[in-house]
Amino acid sequence: MGTARSRERRASGRPSVFRWECRCQEPPQLLATYDEGGRINIKVRDRYWHVFGLVRTICPRCGAEHLLDLRSVRDEPAADPAGLGT
Repeated sequence: MGTARSRERRASGRPSVFRWECRCQEPPQLLATYDEGGRINIKVRDRYWHVFGLVRTICPRCGAEHLLDLRSVRDEPAADPAGLGT
Protein backbone atom coordinates (compact mmCIF):
# COMPACT_ATOMS: atom_id res chain seq x y z
CA MET A 1 0.00 0.00 0.00
CA GLY A 2 1.21 3.49 -0.68
CA THR A 3 0.19 7.10 -0.78
CA ALA A 4 1.37 9.95 -2.94
CA ARG A 5 0.53 13.62 -2.82
CA SER A 6 -0.91 15.19 -5.95
CA ARG A 7 1.65 17.75 -7.11
CA GLU A 8 -0.72 19.97 -9.07
CA ARG A 9 -3.10 20.43 -6.13
CA ARG A 10 -0.27 21.16 -3.70
CA ALA A 11 1.22 23.84 -5.97
CA SER A 12 -2.11 25.64 -6.48
CA GLY A 13 -2.76 26.22 -2.77
CA ARG A 14 -5.93 24.08 -2.69
CA PRO A 15 -6.27 21.25 -0.17
CA SER A 16 -3.89 18.37 -0.80
CA VAL A 17 -5.20 15.17 -2.33
CA PHE A 18 -3.45 11.88 -1.60
CA ARG A 19 -3.48 8.71 -3.70
CA TRP A 20 -4.16 5.36 -2.02
CA GLU A 21 -2.36 2.81 -4.17
CA CYS A 22 -1.39 -0.84 -4.32
CA ARG A 23 2.19 -1.07 -5.52
CA CYS A 24 1.89 -4.67 -6.76
CA GLN A 25 3.26 -3.63 -10.15
CA GLU A 26 4.30 -0.59 -12.14
CA PRO A 27 2.39 1.66 -12.58
CA PRO A 28 0.67 1.36 -9.17
CA GLN A 29 -3.03 0.48 -9.06
CA LEU A 30 -5.09 3.43 -7.77
CA LEU A 31 -7.51 2.25 -5.07
CA ALA A 32 -8.90 5.66 -4.06
CA THR A 33 -7.95 9.26 -3.27
CA TYR A 34 -8.40 11.09 0.02
CA ASP A 35 -7.93 14.62 1.35
CA GLU A 36 -6.63 16.17 4.57
CA GLY A 37 -10.17 16.35 5.98
CA GLY A 38 -10.52 12.56 5.81
CA ARG A 39 -12.89 12.37 2.82
CA ILE A 40 -12.22 9.26 0.73
CA ASN A 41 -13.14 9.36 -2.96
CA ILE A 42 -13.67 6.04 -4.74
CA LYS A 43 -14.57 5.52 -8.41
CA VAL A 44 -16.09 2.17 -9.37
CA ARG A 45 -17.00 1.92 -13.05
CA ASP A 46 -19.43 4.82 -13.63
CA ARG A 47 -20.13 5.48 -9.92
CA TYR A 48 -18.39 7.81 -7.48
CA TRP A 49 -18.43 7.23 -3.72
CA HIS A 50 -17.46 9.91 -1.19
CA VAL A 51 -17.08 8.41 2.28
CA PHE A 52 -15.48 9.10 5.66
CA GLY A 53 -13.93 6.68 8.10
CA LEU A 54 -12.79 3.16 7.30
CA VAL A 55 -12.50 1.55 3.86
CA ARG A 56 -11.41 -2.01 3.09
CA THR A 57 -10.76 -3.06 -0.50
CA ILE A 58 -9.13 -5.76 -2.58
CA CYS A 59 -6.67 -4.84 -5.32
CA PRO A 60 -8.18 -5.82 -8.68
CA ARG A 61 -4.73 -6.75 -10.02
CA CYS A 62 -3.09 -8.86 -7.30
CA GLY A 63 -5.95 -9.69 -4.90
CA ALA A 64 -4.26 -8.20 -1.81
CA GLU A 65 -6.58 -6.76 0.83
CA HIS A 66 -5.96 -3.13 1.87
CA LEU A 67 -7.35 -1.08 4.74
CA LEU A 68 -7.51 2.73 4.93
CA ASP A 69 -8.58 4.05 8.34
CA LEU A 70 -9.10 7.82 8.50
CA ARG A 71 -11.49 7.81 11.47
CA SER A 72 -8.94 9.63 13.63
CA VAL A 73 -8.79 12.51 11.13
CA ARG A 74 -12.50 13.23 11.64
CA ASP A 75 -12.26 12.83 15.43
CA GLU A 76 -9.72 15.62 15.89
CA PRO A 77 -11.24 18.79 17.35
CA ALA A 78 -12.06 21.37 14.71
CA ALA A 79 -10.07 24.60 14.70
CA ASP A 80 -11.87 27.68 16.05
CA PRO A 81 -11.25 30.31 13.35
CA ALA A 82 -13.00 33.04 15.34
CA GLY A 83 -10.93 32.33 18.46
CA LEU A 84 -14.02 32.22 20.67
CA GLY A 85 -13.29 28.91 22.37
CA THR A 86 -15.95 26.71 23.90
